[in-house]
Amino acid sequence: MYDETMDFGTDVSGMDDTTALAACGADWDVVLLPAAAVFPDGTTLVVPGHRFVVAGGSPVGQVGSRYHPVQNVELLGFARECADRLGSTVARAGVTQGNGRFWCWVPVGEAGLVFSTAHHGRGAVCVQLAVPGGGGLVRLGPESESTLSFPHGPTLQARLDDPAEVAGWANGRVLAAAAELDRLSRLVVEPVRLGEVLEGVVPAGRAKSELQLSNRHAVMDAVAGRWVSFSGGGRDARSLLCAVAWYLDRGRRASVADRVDQSVDDSGWVTRAKFVAHAVLS
Repeated sequence: MYDETMDFGTDVSGMDDTTALAACGADWDVVLLPAAAVFPDGTTLVVPGHRFVVAGGSPVGQVGSRYHPVQNVELLGFARECADRLGSTVARAGVTQGNGRFWCWVPVGEAGLVFSTAHHGRGAVCVQLAVPGGGGLVRLGPESESTLSFPHGPTLQARLDDPAEVAGWANGRVLAAAAELDRLSRLVVEPVRLGEVLEGVVPAGRAKSELQLSNRHAVMDAVAGRWVSFSGGGRDARSLLCAVAWYLDRGRRASVADRVDQSVDDSGWVTRAKFVAHAVLS
C-alpha cells in the first residue's frame, strides 16, 4: 500500500564487516595529508592547522585541527552495536558524494535509522530516524528531535564507545513514529492542500515564468497520481507523504546517485522538503 521498499545502496544483511564494506565499495580508509602550497620555484609552504582529506584515493575536503576521521569500519561497528541493542541488524550500506559520505541502514519497527559519517568534515556521525515509504524515505518531524549529531571534538570517541545513548533515543523516536503513522493513516487530506505540502519541493513563490509554472503543475500532477495509487483513492496523509518521498527519491529527474545522496543527507534540500511536508500535516 505504501511501498515500504528500502533498496538504497547494497544489501549487507548477514555479512561480516570486511565483506560488507567490500560489497558496497567502502573498503578503504580516510587519510589526512598536510595542506600545503607549492610555489613556482618549488618551495613548499605547509599551512598550519589545515589538512586535506583523502577518502578511498579521492580528495573530498579540507579540514581543521579538530577533525578526526571516523573510518567506515568504525561507523559500521557502531551501527551494529546500536542495532544489537534494538534487536535489529545493519541491512544496507553505501557510499555517496564521491566517497565523501558513508552510510548504513538499520530497520527498527515501522521505521529505521540512517547512520552516516561525512568525510569532508561537516560532521562526525549523524543518526537519523526515517520511515520507508514510496520506495524512498519519509521524514517525520519535529526535525530537531529526529536526528542525533555527534560533532568532532574531545567527546566523540566516548560517545561512539557507548551505544546506549542512541538505543535509548531510538526506542523513544520509533514509538513516537508508530503513533504518528497511525494518526496520519487516519487523517484524510483535501486535494486543495497539495500545494502546501509541496511547498518545500516546488515553492509557489518561485514559479513565475511559464516554464516554472508548468514544472510546478507537472510535479503536483505526478505526486497526486501516486497519492491516489498509494491510498487506494482514500487520500490519507501517510499516503501523501509516501507520494512526496516517491517523487523526491524516485521520480524526479536526477541520477540515482544524486537521489540516494540527497535522501540520506541529514541537512540536504530533499530532507528539508520532506520535513516541510510533514509539518503541514501535523
